[in-house]
Amino acid sequence: DDTSDGSPLSTYVLPALSSVTAVCYGGGSNKLIFPAVYGGGKTVADLGTVTTADIDGGTLDGVTIGGTTAAAGSFSSVTTAGNVVFSGTHDVTLAPGSATAARTVTLPDDTGTVAVYTLGTATASGSNAATINHRAGVVTSSLNNLNRDMATDTLTITNSFVKATSVVLASPVSCTNGAIVISGISPSAGSVDITSMNPSGTRCASTYKVHFYVLEP
Repeated sequence: DDTSDGSPLSTYVLPALSSVTAVCYGGGSNKLIFPAVYGGGKTVADLGTVTTADIDGGTLDGVTIGGTTAAAGSFSSVTTAGNVVFSGTHDVTLAPGSATAARTVTLPDDTGTVAVYTLGTATASGSNAATINHRAGVVTSSLNNLNRDMATDTLTITNSFVKATSVVLASPVSCTNGAIVISGISPSAGSVDITSMNPSGTRCASTYKVHFYVLEP
């Protein structure tokens, strides 16, 4: 606009990354011509700090997101060539699928491990009781001479993960000379009784062990 009187007739606000060209007319006032270029397809070496931005498309290459201050993120899928590290005490939850679409964790081969528990260990006391407040554990019996011919021994494990409706899986590590099998598992609120049997014709000459895992009801 003509500004010969010192007062502009209008004000133009330039969008980010736009450019302006000044053109001087010999017989008239200076004018500014605004090309219709607003950063599309442009390369910016250093944009500086942008407090708020709404990015609705494109590709981010070689960018660290949340490197200084982490915030929430929502993605339809995540593919990584490196490790995924969950720090702190955060849970990883797989959203439930439909009745015919279970959620799975897949390993490409048998060289990897998905750890879903911490393993507790204990040796039963003279009363055949032990406390392991872990979802999985190994208990060593106090008895070291379980009799032969279907003799049984029951370990009582106090465990805060166990409910009356829990499913508890157990498998034995046999004693010397004898043979140990699991003959009974009885969960209750806060504990589980695991009964082992020696069906062989030889008395045990050592303690035995029971591995267990507690499933949600």
